[in-house]
Amino acid sequence: MLLKKVLEYEPNSRARSDLVRAYRTKYENHSLLNEFLKMSDLTNHKKAVGPCIASFERNIVFDKDNFVHHRTRGVGKITEIDKDQVIIDFKDHPAQKMSIQMAISSLQPLNPEHIWVRTYGNQAEMQEIFEQDVPMFFETLLISFQNKISLAELKTEVMRFLKGDDWSKWWTRSRAEIKKHPRFAFNPKNKNELILREREITLADELSLKFQSTNDWNAKMEIALETLKDEASSGAAQLCTQYYLAQEDSKDKLKRLHSYFFLDLAEKSSGDNLGRKIKKQEIIDQIKAETPKGLLKIATDTPFVEFKRELASLIIKVRPDYTEIVGELIFDVPSNLRSFIINELNRLGQKDALVKFVERAFKRSREYPEIFLWIARAVLSGQWTYDWIPVTREDVLLHVFRILKPLVNLEKKGTRLKNQALEAIFGSTNITVESLRKSDLPAFLKDADISNVRKMAVLFKEIPYAPDAQKENFMEFLASVRPDFSMAQQETVEQESQEESSIDLLPADNVILVTNEGLAQRKKHLDHLINVEMPANSRDIGEAQERGDLRENAEYKAAMERQTQLRAEITRVDEEIKRAQIMDPASIRTDLVTIGTSVTVENNDGQTIVYSLLGPWEADADRNIISYLSPLGRALIGKKPGELAKLEAGSQFKVQKIEKIAI
Repeated sequence: MLLKKVLEYEPNSRARSDLVRAYRTKYENHSLLNEFLKMSDLTNHKKAVGPCIASFERNIVFDKDNFVHHRTRGVGKITEIDKDQVIIDFKDHPAQKMSIQMAISSLQPLNPEHIWVRTYGNQAEMQEIFEQDVPMFFETLLISFQNKISLAELKTEVMRFLKGDDWSKWWTRSRAEIKKHPRFAFNPKNKNELILREREITLADELSLKFQSTNDWNAKMEIALETLKDEASSGAAQLCTQYYLAQEDSKDKLKRLHSYFFLDLAEKSSGDNLGRKIKKQEIIDQIKAETPKGLLKIATDTPFVEFKRELASLIIKVRPDYTEIVGELIFDVPSNLRSFIINELNRLGQKDALVKFVERAFKRSREYPEIFLWIARAVLSGQWTYDWIPVTREDVLLHVFRILKPLVNLEKKGTRLKNQALEAIFGSTNITVESLRKSDLPAFLKDADISNVRKMAVLFKEIPYAPDAQKENFMEFLASVRPDFSMAQQETVEQESQEESSIDLLPADNVILVTNEGLAQRKKHLDHLINVEMPANSRDIGEAQERGDLRENAEYKAAMERQTQLRAEITRVDEEIKRAQIMDPASIRTDLVTIGTSVTVENNDGQTIVYSLLGPWEADADRNIISYLSPLGRALIGKKPGELAKLEAGSQFKVQKIEKIAI
């Protein structure tokens, strides 16, 4: 190594001759030493020394009894070699002959300890190591790949040894085991690469180093939470605990809250009394004092499931308006936390809130496809048997069929949601007549309305990602379960598409629909707040200050309170204007009630009333203009002439006529 370094700086020095002598000593027993020295031109001082060294070292590894790898024939052992040819025994191709030049260009030399060589020599032994000694298997594998391997390469190697087992399950088990091992780690610069350390580092030491070298708050907390999951990392957990005890003095409310939640978990994990400064009552008071919007902002800024769960639990315990808050929160949490909230609301008898959640998920199924499919699978599988469920299984089933085709646009990459939808309906993504007969579908469809069965057939036929064979299997299955079903009787695709489109007539939650006139009025209101009311308030504050002692100055206090209110209103109105979307007159339909229509209805008393549906900024009770967000507005949306819009109070309105408003 020293001689090669010298030659990098002095290519024509005596070191070149010394290097040749060193090679002759090291490889004195090699059968083709002189041949490879000659081929490399290493003894020719007129040739550049760098390429000569690379050529010699690449070739010298080829010798009798050494192992090599061919891209198609696999591992082989060199049995004979001379200046003209190499003879190699591959597993299924013994005594294969190659010229020296062909061997050098097409074969990869292998160390005797390489996992491929060990498998070639004794496959049963390596299989036993794979099954019984995970750390030894990983060490062998990593040494074979120069102490680092990507997850893609790892999976390729592991699949050679898996026997009927699932890669994901195997990797989950093995990953947990090697994370505790002091010699294995994931490359901090590439999380998809596993490395073998030169020296042992315990899990506690590794997590401690990562925690100390990370500045991002969320990344730091993620490492800290990992330290609580295993006794082997208790040393690192103590380091993290001391850090978050110090953070209890932070002026940042979110950091204090996160610190409290972490220390709470650390205390439960260790069983120690940590002498914490923040008491539970302080956190309760903070949650009581926050606005609903503020609590939802805290939840959004808290990416840790453990903390979201504690936050949701406290909101439910201490906020009288908890149903409103968790009703929003439930749309922004993982499925396991969603289940927790559902169970809590059900335990507390909050059926109205649960019904509202399900109805919103169904009405906005394209906005929340994952949540909708989660509910659908729970209902169709029988996991949910609650008496408050506002939809029948038949309704759920038809709705899932309706979302199959839109999923093409909703999920442009991957197939996770598409597969979830198919599994919710058919129990599998492999749709055969036999599998359908064994599923829950026969029970669902046996007594289903025949028009709904036809709609399901139409909808499934139209999805582009299901093979024709599966569509034919479904039609054959339908004919066997429902003899009254006939493709000749099915509604047209256009008719079903119109009905399907009524699902998503409301805008997304972050959008406020408004007319041009309505937006102009809202901007005028904001301008008045900023340029008229705020300056007037500032003058009031100045005049009140001139009157002396501010501690007993009621006018000053009132003016300051008004300033706080004005600032909050300016912020709110400005945010609303940013969310505004001008209504498109061309998109207003009159075959059913939509935003931008005038609706003639008949109430319980037989009285005829005309309502106009517009956005919340333009609602005017005196002129019968109602917001699409109002209970009556929501009830009317999607209804056709002759249909009833029902309110919870028992009122109902029969739709008689629908007309477009001139916007």
